[in-house]
Amino acid sequence: MKTQHLAGNRYTRAGSHLSSAYLTMSFGPPKLIVGSGVGIKGITVGLVQDLSVFQQRQIARFMEIGNKEQWLVASKTRNSLQLRRVLYDGPTLLKYAAYALMDGGDDPWKMRGTESVGADHDLTQGASNAKYEMLMERLGYPEEKYPSSESPGVGDFWINLASELFSHPIGILLSLKQKLPTGKLSTYGAVYLENCLISSHIFQVMAENRFLSEAVSIEFTNAIPVGNNRGKTVQEIELMLREALR
Repeated sequence: MKTQHLAGNRYTRAGSHLSSAYLTMSFGPPKLIVGSGVGIKGITVGLVQDLSVFQQRQIARFMEIGNKEQWLVASKTRNSLQLRRVLYDGPTLLKYAAYALMDGGDDPWKMRGTESVGADHDLTQGASNAKYEMLMERLGYPEEKYPSSESPGVGDFWINLASELFSHPIGILLSLKQKLPTGKLSTYGAVYLENCLISSHIFQVMAENRFLSEAVSIEFTNAIPVGNNRGKTVQEIELMLREALR
């Protein structure tokens, strides 16, 4: 009876809503190349606490003497993103952005001691040393002339937004999944934010909070939908729920 009672509470509609638990954010190349057949390789950013995407445009209203008609004309859209994360371990957000500037043709980033792709830290350890050396070479510090121990930014604490490195844009992928009544995860949708530039960076320390945090404000030009998957309608979720409960 206990087993049946517990089983009856599985896969209910209450667990099929969209959730922040299934949203991932990755930094990658500045532009999304459609139809190239080349997969985008980026780095997943973890421990994000708050994420907000803003799209804003001005609307001009025109009227005419002699009638009651009105016309609305929209201007171009201004887009921005703000995010805050706990600085628990691994690179700061500025170093994440630096890794995103690496050649997209390189192998995906891997966590130390594992084969998992898209790790959010340990990038300068183990098998990833070659990627760090590549980054330093692009910054003008080749390994043969400047050993890693003498290169700037060897650690994960990158804090200088004035560096010319951050004059180059990156891209940001936001991917959202939905847990269906059957218990499976389905891609709800994804969007690629092109030509992202960091406009501000905040590093925060509070005496009453043992955790350190950082936040960035980012300006971007285009929001490009990714993939052909769409969210489930209410009717589809209802039908799936009935099938799962039979």
